[in-house]
Amino acid sequence: MSQSTKLGFKYWYSALELIDIPGLPGSVQKIVEKSKREEWISRKRTAQGGGNEYHINSLPIETSAYLISLVKETEAGQWGMIEAQRMIIKDKITIAAQKQTREQELSKTPGLTIKEQDRMDARIRVLNLISNYQSTHNLVSRWDATKKYIVVYNTGQVDIDVSIRQHIPTLSFASISRWRNKLKVEGITALAGKRSQQNSNTSTIDKDLDLREAIIGILVDKPHTSVANIKKVLDGKFKGNLNLSIRSIERWIKKWKTEHAQVFCAVTNPDEWKNKYMSAFGNASGDVERLNQLWELDSTPADIMLTDGRHSIIGIIDVYSRRFKLLVSKTSKATAIASTIRHALTAWGVPEIMKTDNGSDYIGKHMIRVYTGLDVDHKQCNPFCPWEKPHIERAFRTFSYDIFELLDGYIGHNVADRKAIENRKQFSDRLMKKNTVVEINLNAQQLQEFCDQWIDNIYHHQQQLMVGH
Repeated sequence: MSQSTKLGFKYWYSALELIDIPGLPGSVQKIVEKSKREEWISRKRTAQGGGNEYHINSLPIETSAYLISLVKETEAGQWGMIEAQRMIIKDKITIAAQKQTREQELSKTPGLTIKEQDRMDARIRVLNLISNYQSTHNLVSRWDATKKYIVVYNTGQVDIDVSIRQHIPTLSFASISRWRNKLKVEGITALAGKRSQQNSNTSTIDKDLDLREAIIGILVDKPHTSVANIKKVLDGKFKGNLNLSIRSIERWIKKWKTEHAQVFCAVTNPDEWKNKYMSAFGNASGDVERLNQLWELDSTPADIMLTDGRHSIIGIIDVYSRRFKLLVSKTSKATAIASTIRHALTAWGVPEIMKTDNGSDYIGKHMIRVYTGLDVDHKQCNPFCPWEKPHIERAFRTFSYDIFELLDGYIGHNVADRKAIENRKQFSDRLMKKNTVVEINLNAQQLQEFCDQWIDNIYHHQQQLMVGH
């Protein structure tokens, strides 16, 4: 046990000493994992057994406060207690002030010029890409992840939107560290810095986001079509204004398939992808240990035609508690998603992680600003991999299956009536299928009331029974 003290107060603690203390998990392994994830201040232990010990200043606030409360005046001395308490209060105020600054800066982003917003968004996106790289490659150290990502970014081994490359042709560790510090202390608007020069080596297709997305869309929809057919579709879509040869398109597609081999395999042959790439896994929420640790977000794949127009339903679920929220919205655009998040924040608090798919509504500039401004870790599922957010998918499926027989206007059926059961399944399938429209004879307010009642009176009750509460 370390005896390092200041004014009689103990500042350093081993993982073994921290087991089951408020705010911390109940095993050495999980404490060590948490310390790496949150980058606690640490040093090597000189005592028998080795390992690290952690400074009280980097522990969660409730943990630090609890450790202080255990120290008797006779052991630490009155002055030592005052000094320790002052240190914790100072840290708590600093963290709260930084959080407030970040939230205030988020509201100022509309006042920036377009160029300033583009620079800010590019740097935010790079920081998020590094975080995703660390997660997907199971790298414990952020320092190590940053160094490795700089290499793959600068050598062109990762597919980066041209809008980012225009402002950030290359990365350096010093720049990334400066951006992180500015973001932490000053908020996202501090990331609008000197504009970088456009990378002249970027291909014609990569420079045109609409063109790039059109080609990828064709590959996803018809993965085995010929390049000649793809060019015909593009010529029709862009009215013959493209100065692209079949050979140019072919080269770009070959490069894209090489860089996204796993994604393309998942699209063209899901069974092969599962056998080749998908690692076996058990409980999808096994590492979720607390409220607001992880939220999953999604929208209904199908549009819903109501009596007052076309709508979508946006959902959020807290994985630990299975608390679920649904919001009926005119669209599934970023502003509607942000509104849904605001409802959940008011009711539940701020999450540590939000997990979404790669839909443009969820990874656009507006949403990235929201994630960053709230200091929330945004995790993206791999393309075409809905099983990576299974809880929101399952909740939506349950909702889609129940809604058919519960909505006003449904007469009901005998369980033995096969036709009625088929209708119910068909309705559920249509609601969960992209690019379809499902008609419901309600207006938006009535459907929202139904969603709220279904969650409160049916869904949450079922979840409580399942977990034995």
